[in-house]
Amino acid sequence: MKVSHHKSAPCAFKIVPGVSHSGTDMGIMASVRNDGRPHATVDAVLRCLGVKDAAGYTALRQAFAAENSQHQRLENRIEVEKIPVLPDRRYFHDPHAMVIFRLMDDTGARVPDMNLLITAGPAADPNQLPQGFLTDRQGNRRASGNITFFLNHAVLTGCPELKDKDGKVRRPELIPRPPYGLRLQPRDVERFVEHWPAELGRGIADLVDVITPNQTTIIDLRLTRVVREGVFRFTRSLAHRDFRKDPPGAAV
Repeated sequence: MKVSHHKSAPCAFKIVPGVSHSGTDMGIMASVRNDGRPHATVDAVLRCLGVKDAAGYTALRQAFAAENSQHQRLENRIEVEKIPVLPDRRYFHDPHAMVIFRLMDDTGARVPDMNLLITAGPAADPNQLPQGFLTDRQGNRRASGNITFFLNHAVLTGCPELKDKDGKVRRPELIPRPPYGLRLQPRDVERFVEHWPAELGRGIADLVDVITPNQTTIIDLRLTRVVREGVFRFTRSLAHRDFRKDPPGAAV
């Protein structure tokens, strides 16, 4: 198995604190108002527009990276929501990584009928993955075979216990369960044209060595397209014959 790894040039990336994806109160865009008040989103945009050359871009990128690191320090990962009468709610904001898997075969065709599992531990068992490793997952209707995972990087790599401002432990230490790998399982077997199961363990070293928090990683997985005997056959008979129940032969 040949594994190649390419990394794009580093780019400026800013985590804007105190905002959400949407909403007029906290939305990263919708909460910006023409009232003369400072706003973290506007400040970040103006800093980007102030870049004039490569050196300025590098300086901004490094500044953003330092600010992101400060923002994601352990003591800043706990959010407390005060609720009248009811107990306070606590949320943990860990660094995440987005991973896009693109399944295709050696002909370039997409492979939609395949289950992709992340494995953990020496036995490469999906059931050994640490709790909370997966925050979200999405398929792509327009590009079947593309699967996006939003992974909690802190859960996968481990994290010390989190304490609140009073020093009380709100989340115990997170213990990682390496090595992590991938397993591909076809949804249908014994077909005339199919793709066989595959497993990537130490061939990709460890999955967390490939992905990085606060970044998107695209992993292309190419499978061998297996064609079996009987997928196409000439006959001298002109009579109609139902071949839907014919068993597939050996791989060509």
